[in-house]
Formats: sequence, structure tokens, C-alpha cells
Amino acid sequence: MKKIDYWDLADSERLYYTSVNEAVEEILKNLQEEEKEIPSVLTLTGFTKMKPDVKNEAICVLNNFLESLDWTFSYYDDVYTEPTERMKKAAEKFVREVLKDYEVSNYVPVCTKEVNIKRWIKRHPDWDK
Repeated sequence: MKKIDYWDLADSERLYYTSVNEAVEEILKNLQEEEKEIPSVLTLTGFTKMKPDVKNEAICVLNNFLESLDWTFSYYDDVYTEPTERMKKAAEKFVREVLKDYEVSNYVPVCTKEVNIKRWIKRHPDWDK
């Protein structure tokens, strides 16, 4: 199983909780503050950081670059430059280098976990202090 970066409710707009216990505690506190009923079971979703596909990103970069070159430097409007193997390899190398410094900030759901709230509260009696 992949390392889970964040745990939260599936419909959360922002991800804050890096452990199941932290997520449960904060969600329960929020429910109390909003005076909402605490469920008997809480379904958490585990999220991991998205991983860019180097080959697909390289194809996109290369196609956009070739289109720009053809637009600016080609005499023929209906002839498009096809990428060569050398161009494809160079584009992949470029994308790999860029990704070394690029910070991915999107996450995808990869699993769910059911938490029995009564059992969790018994194990964490001081959760609301």
C-alpha cells in the first residue's frame, strides 16, 4: 500500500490531517462546534500526492513547442512537424529535470478507512480536552 499523505473526509476542500487519529479528533471537534450529530462510524479517505506521467507530459510539451515553431517559422500552414525519436528523448529529459524542482500540490484518493467512533473514543478518552 502507498504511503498515505493525508486523511480526511472524501469531500474535503483542503487536506490537513497526516494521521487517522488527528483526522478523527479534528472532525469530531468540528462536529461538536457545529452542534452536529456525531456518527457511529466515520469514513475517512486516504490521499496521496499525484505523480506526473513523464512520457505524457513530455509529449504535451513537445507538441506545444513544435506547434509554436511551425506557426512562427514554417511557410506551410497545413504541414506539421512530426516529433522525432531524438526530440522525444530530449523532451522526456527536460520534463524529468523540471519535475525535480516542481512541487506537486494535488492529491488523489487511494483508499478509505472506517473508524468506529465509540471504540476510538475509548482509546482516546482525552480527545476533547
